[in-house]
This record gives sequence, structure tokens and C-alpha cells, in this order.
Amino acid sequence: MEQGGICAIGIGEGDGEDRITRAVSWAMEVPLLDISDISETYGLLIHIAGGEDMTLEEVAVAGERIVDKVPNTKRVIWGAKVDSSLTGRVRIMAVLTGIKSTSLKASDNGITNHYLPILTVNYAK
Repeated sequence: MEQGGICAIGIGEGDGEDRITRAVSWAMEVPLLDISDISETYGLLIHIAGGEDMTLEEVAVAGERIVDKVPNTKRVIWGAKVDSSLTGRVRIMAVLTGIKSTSLKASDNGITNHYLPILTVNYAK
């Protein structure tokens, strides 16, 4: 994701029957930044963690739903792991690079000119 420009990090967690839907929704809503259009994201890094009850199908669905929200992404890297402390829950982290923001502007050398919080953590309960 070198020279990816401005990035945003979203983290979401969900439990219950629709835990994937909740976790994806929370992870992809980044309200701390004024992101004009995430569909033009350059790169995407996805990390999915869940308890031993998490299935490969859930992992695949989570990845597909996130990628569907950023259809023009040039590069996607993703992975998943089992975390026994997350039994019954799924946690998703998405790092979006090359986003466009009306609040932040990248300089010609790719370094952001302003410093604003870019981490959003949403834990659905």
C-alpha cells in the first residue's frame, strides 16, 4: 500500500445471527473523516477475526461485502484468524488507502498536510 495517500481505518464488531452484516457496516462507516467517496479507494487491507465458531463462509461473505463497497479498488489484501476470546462474535478491521477527503489533502509527495483523527472504532453490542 506504499504511496497510498490518505488512509482511513474502520473497525467493527458484531454478534448474533447477522454478526457479519453488523461488523461490516460498522467497519465501513468512518464518521471521523469527511470521506467524499469510498468507492474510489485505491487499496484495501481487510482483517477478519472471530471465535472458533466462525466459518470460512462467513469470512468469504465479509470480504465480498467489503469489496462490494469499494468496487474500484486496485489492490486488496486480506486475512482471517481464529481468536478464542471472540466466541460468538466477529471483529473486522478495514484499512482503506487512497481515499478522497474534503478535510484532508495529500501533498505531491504523498504526505498528508494536516493531522486529524483517522481511527474509528465501533463495537456493536
